[in-house]
Amino acid sequence: MAAQFEAGDMVKLAAPEKFSNSLIFKKNVFNIVAMYDEGIKLSFSDQIVTAPDILPVKIDGAENRSPIYDKKKNDY
Repeated sequence: MAAQFEAGDMVKLAAPEKFSNSLIFKKNVFNIVAMYDEGIKLSFSDQIVTAPDILPVKIDGAENRSPIYDKKKNDY
């Protein structure tokens, strides 16, 4: 069963080597910013990916160790 994603979900690239190095920071972790008919927009990128390109991030304290947050919504 394929994962169902929505805006705000924390995800990682399934095959980061397929994408430009400029897309990937220290950790392969992104938030979904928007969902479009043609694909998914990730935080910190203008590149559109598709659902098979991403995987959910486990909320286990290891994979999500460097959480990404929207500064406008979460003013820490």
